[in-house]
Amino acid sequence: MNSIFSRFALGLIFLVGLAGRSLPAQDDYIVTAVKFTGNRHFSSGELSRQITTYSTSGFQRSILRKEAFRFSEEILQSDLQRLLRFYQSEGFLNARLAEPQLKIDQPAEKIEITFRISEGEPQRVDSVEIQVSADSASSANLPRETLEKMHAALTLANGARFRDDDLRSDQLAMIDLLNNSGYPYAKADYELVLRRPENAVQISWFIQSGPRCVFGNVTVQGNNYISSKFIHDQLRFKPGQAYNARALQKSQEHIYSQGFFQFVTLKAGLAETRSDSIPIEIQLKEAPRFTTRFGVGYGDEEKFRGFITLRWLGYWLGARRITLFAKYSALEPVNLNLSTYRPTILTPNTSMMLSLFVLRQNEPGYDVQRIGGSVTLEQRFSNDFSGHISYILEKVNNDTTDISLTTRTREDSIDNLYNKSYPVIGIEFNNSRPLFSPRQGSYAALSVSLPGFDIIPSTYQFTKIGIDLRRYGKFVIGSILATRLKSGFIFPRNTEDFIPVEERFYAGGSNSVRGWARSELGPIGQDGKPLGGNSLLEGSAEVRFPIWKILGGAVFLDFGNVWEKPFFYRLDEIRYSSGLGLRMETPVGPIRLDVAWPIDTGKKPLQFHISVGQAF
Repeated sequence: MNSIFSRFALGLIFLVGLAGRSLPAQDDYIVTAVKFTGNRHFSSGELSRQITTYSTSGFQRSILRKEAFRFSEEILQSDLQRLLRFYQSEGFLNARLAEPQLKIDQPAEKIEITFRISEGEPQRVDSVEIQVSADSASSANLPRETLEKMHAALTLANGARFRDDDLRSDQLAMIDLLNNSGYPYAKADYELVLRRPENAVQISWFIQSGPRCVFGNVTVQGNNYISSKFIHDQLRFKPGQAYNARALQKSQEHIYSQGFFQFVTLKAGLAETRSDSIPIEIQLKEAPRFTTRFGVGYGDEEKFRGFITLRWLGYWLGARRITLFAKYSALEPVNLNLSTYRPTILTPNTSMMLSLFVLRQNEPGYDVQRIGGSVTLEQRFSNDFSGHISYILEKVNNDTTDISLTTRTREDSIDNLYNKSYPVIGIEFNNSRPLFSPRQGSYAALSVSLPGFDIIPSTYQFTKIGIDLRRYGKFVIGSILATRLKSGFIFPRNTEDFIPVEERFYAGGSNSVRGWARSELGPIGQDGKPLGGNSLLEGSAEVRFPIWKILGGAVFLDFGNVWEKPFFYRLDEIRYSSGLGLRMETPVGPIRLDVAWPIDTGKKPLQFHISVGQAF
């Protein structure tokens, strides 16, 4: 039969369970408590989510201004039916609902409701059978490997508690498996046999696989400046290969990720005649060739800032992108970057970027000008995992007068003008979503810079390693818990070598330990300027919660410090700070206001931070 379970017993059970029920009319009394008894398999919270009736306390009504729920006999009857349907969908066909217990406070016009449940034993799967039909349009026999995968994919296997949702999930899983095994016309139906005395269910699956198909001809529509060959090169399948619905989805995601299109759709031409060759049509719309973006803002560290981005897609009639970026802020009075991007170098998953830059950094501990360029090859192993190797060449003009790291540096070896030429190797995993304000997922990155292993000689030789780990997930009452751990170290390959100030680690600020000002933690020079360090350890835990519409809040704890020596961490020198924040969501990330204070450091002023984007 096509339905999950015949509901013929629903009305009868409900009437028997409530036989003799008689309630006085107490409509409009305030519901102050909703309780459940007899629920062994489901929490009271889970049952509360199945019904309309809810309770409010005096604090919620008076302080939080939550609207009180008024008792309704009609709604109560409806809630009883919802609970019974929920239990049946979860496999408890013998569940009973007794008359709810009502505790009435007539002078105060308040009422407490207790739902009394007898769950009984759940129905369990006794046997599962899969039959493949054979007709003129179907394969008489599926490969043995496919049948084994179908059995392994079932949630409702022998001994499992029967659930409606699991049955629907199994049906979709088998169709999906067949669609990805060359059977785009596959159908899956089922028949259930219920044995009430044994609380057992027999499940029979009837599979119509349809013909085994291959990918046919691929056509592209909607491209003007991006060649059809480039689009064909991005496909995760080739004509003649066995049909695979997952390959269609991955191809669509990969083509869109190249950044040249507003939308991409891949359609399989599934005909009523059930041809064994499936034509594929790619419909897309290219992004505008010329775009301009600009913005202005203010932050406590960058002060006034402004930027402009000019982008040209498809120059030289190819899948290439050239971008000019210019930015001004107090921390970066000059930031110019001209870059060109080319996907599908060597392999469909390898891209290349060339860039030229002019950068001046005006940090609390140093003032440098950097002119150079870089070339980067990126390899995407999956949608979430990638690796890259870059080669950077730059000339640095250092205007800082006090840049030593005490005894580790010989002042007569420091040049104000020096070259840096080095490779950078990095890997990154990022499945956090959404992009600008993650609510779930993880992020992990490792980067290694190797000045000294160069083509063009570099003035200073050292190794720099950085690790960044983040995690996002649900917390309590709709909030998100975000955590971060960041570590790094630098070591010179010659004992007396100088570590350039712009390469050292610094801690403190709006995206670091927020109880301190920018770069305030760590070694300090005689003139009070931050010197930076060769070892870094930072961490944060932040609970982000909604307040009202686009306004949210945060409570956070940060810790960290910077040390002069490489591979040197002293736990007793780690500094802690806590704080509160407000967030206002925007399309490009939240506008963030944080106030933080150090812990156990004596009297120190509060730190206020205003910026755009989450701290991590």
